[in-house]
Amino acid sequence: MKSNFKILAPISLIFTIIYTICFYKNHEGFTVFLFTLLFVVISMWLFKKYEIVAKKKDLLYRIGLLLLGMLSVITADGRILFLNHLVIILLMVAFYLQRCFSYESWDIPEYLSKFLRIMFGGITKIASPVTDLIKSTKTENETKKARNTIQAILIGFVIAIPILIIMTGLLSQADAVFGYAVNRIIKNITIPETMIEILLMLLFGYFLFYCSVTYLFSTLDQQPQKTKRMGEPLIAITFTFLVGIVYSCFSFIQVIYLFMGLNRLPDGYTYSEYAREGFFQLVAVCIFNIVLVLFCFYYYREHKILKISLTVISSCTYIMTCSSAYRMILYIKEYGLTFLRVFVLWALALIFMVLTGIVITIFKERFPLVKYYLVCFFGWYLLFGYSHPDAYIAAYNLNPDRMEENLDEYYLYDMSADAAGSILQRKQELSMKSDLTGEERRFLNSMDSYIERIKEEAIQMDFRSFNVSVFWANQILKS
Repeated sequence: MKSNFKILAPISLIFTIIYTICFYKNHEGFTVFLFTLLFVVISMWLFKKYEIVAKKKDLLYRIGLLLLGMLSVITADGRILFLNHLVIILLMVAFYLQRCFSYESWDIPEYLSKFLRIMFGGITKIASPVTDLIKSTKTENETKKARNTIQAILIGFVIAIPILIIMTGLLSQADAVFGYAVNRIIKNITIPETMIEILLMLLFGYFLFYCSVTYLFSTLDQQPQKTKRMGEPLIAITFTFLVGIVYSCFSFIQVIYLFMGLNRLPDGYTYSEYAREGFFQLVAVCIFNIVLVLFCFYYYREHKILKISLTVISSCTYIMTCSSAYRMILYIKEYGLTFLRVFVLWALALIFMVLTGIVITIFKERFPLVKYYLVCFFGWYLLFGYSHPDAYIAAYNLNPDRMEENLDEYYLYDMSADAAGSILQRKQELSMKSDLTGEERRFLNSMDSYIERIKEEAIQMDFRSFNVSVFWANQILKS
């Protein structure tokens, strides 16, 4: 334990200083990339100190973290930036998990179980920085005495707080001079708000890193329990067969009517009503089907008929996923693109890839499903983020053929700097016209406000928050 504190204490301090410098009142720009870069360096040093053998796949994780960090530098879309922070955290946990464990033989439940434990297990080690400090400087008996002493002092401190508050209040009312002195002392105690925020970030960063790493390394010799396929397959065959019949009927209707109906809608339906009706229910059913198939595959014993039933459900889920995507495309054609609609299509494509992995695993159990899912999730997210959704959303919505149809200038005004190129191009085209329509005039008026907002964002940028997208947008808007 001595070496544990001597190694973790200084590296945790370095981590928390970097964390505070990078993220204090700043969640985008160059410092996000700097943080991921320094996190990788710290992690490699830590692994070396604990003699954890390097693996070939380390490079992929390191590159992935750096690409995520760079994404926060080249996009100004607040939604992507928010998602990016979440994905960076997930990839950090995945990086430590693959480096410290051999998960090649794990299935999905095993990996998720270990992943969640590593992600939140540091909470159980919240006292480890203090206890490790005591153990590093004391013998075993001295450690017990020191622990008892600290515990007694803390208890006494907690008891004293309410007594002091009540008694000081009573005594202040009992004597005017004493009350005046207490009031003067309280008024003169001023702690800068900035200092408090920085101290809290430092404490949070230190405990976060120290406790998380302590928990991780305390479980190095523990392997997650292997999922036992003990369920009676006839049970699963029965309910999956019945579910498969209903799904097959639904899928048949989708193929015959929706996909082969040449875009015809039922009488009395608008595109909006048809696209929205049942869309979210279908997505929920697709997600449920994925969970159902994985549960049956990992819980019930192997059986040929069960594999067939699960394949039928998976095939129907393919059709439901395509139906959901088709409905969303109909809606987009009628009402244009938004970030949420693009994100939904991205999620449906991810569901399609997840299903593909399941189908392969049903017939080839040795298929590395965990690796496949990691590549699909992180790789597909990087493609989504680096594609700059706002740029092609603006380009699509500002197409001359669409500008007269449901143009939402308020949505365009709120778009990030990523859309500046498409917006400026359309603005210049309209400036050349002499006979502007009402929609075009509204667009030009709202875009003046958009340009001013982007210029203001550029002025407020500093070294820590430097963003390539805002800088580039400001340059082209000034030209």
